[in-house]
Amino acid sequence: MKTSEVFRKAGDVLRERGWCQGGLMNAEGKVCALGALGVAECRGALSGPSQEIYRNLSQQILDGRLIGADWNDSPGRTVEEVYAVLDAGYVLALQEEGIEPEDVL
Repeated sequence: MKTSEVFRKAGDVLRERGWCQGGLMNAEGKVCALGALGVAECRGALSGPSQEIYRNLSQQILDGRLIGADWNDSPGRTVEEVYAVLDAGYVLALQEEGIEPEDVL
């Protein structure tokens, strides 16, 4: 699965299941940002090359920080911010894959 597809699908997963803080997934099936990315990749957790690509993209989006527990669980974090980061990851991934976002959005 292309990285852009993982970010796009992660947004879909988050919208379908709902968002949580304090873990990858809660008892109700809601997911955090990183949990959504893992579910989108169909492994439950990012691994191998996808994890490296994810790290690079998330650091670009968040000025050197990662889309991880520290970011997702920050007090005051909103689901809208999580959607925005996943959407930005999708756009950046498309660009890195040589696809103009305007062509698919």
